[in-house]
Amino acid sequence: KKAREYFALLIDKPNKYNVPANYYYAHIAYSEKNYETALKHFERVSQDETFRDVVNYYIVQIYALQGRYDELLARSIPLLQTGSDKKTAEIARLTADAYFHQGDYKTSLTYFNQYLDSKPAKISLEDNYEIAFANYKTGNYTQAIKYFQLVATAQDSLSQNAYYHLGDSYLKTNQKRFAFNAFNSAFKIKADPAITEEALFNYAKLAVELS
Repeated sequence: KKAREYFALLIDKPNKYNVPANYYYAHIAYSEKNYETALKHFERVSQDETFRDVVNYYIVQIYALQGRYDELLARSIPLLQTGSDKKTAEIARLTADAYFHQGDYKTSLTYFNQYLDSKPAKISLEDNYEIAFANYKTGNYTQAIKYFQLVATAQDSLSQNAYYHLGDSYLKTNQKRFAFNAFNSAFKIKADPAITEEALFNYAKLAVELS
């Protein structure tokens, strides 16, 4: 709070500390989840050589947090085309996420693959789910199975959803025994009643076929 007060004295005045003051003022606003203020002051230093790379990443991340996907893509695509940003892998991930939420699964996979090519140390369950679902929606069931398996690890709604689509992916690749087990796991979690009911139906149907 005290730092913000002192930086505020510098952000609107021409002086040699104006640029770093705007950056740190924006960073404080970002840490306090005051994203509109953060955006305003990050934009002021987005062309500065010292802060440009990290600022562009913060701007893209804020757009992602706010669900402003068109603005995110307008910002991220030029950055990825130049490939000069130090946060290229993370920007590719956020770009993939934006296309995913817009329902463009094919393009989403293009950027997820760019992200995966960077060999990230850890991939979140949410990202693995989106990669799996995008592959599922584009008919890449073998890849869908690979990533749904990484998500179906707990007793929550995300895992239940993953188990259900894992089961359907197994069906699509004629692996009925694996599909039977996956639908059974989706049924047992019971986080989403609609998925629970559909999973039970498929499980019962396969039980008859496999008996």
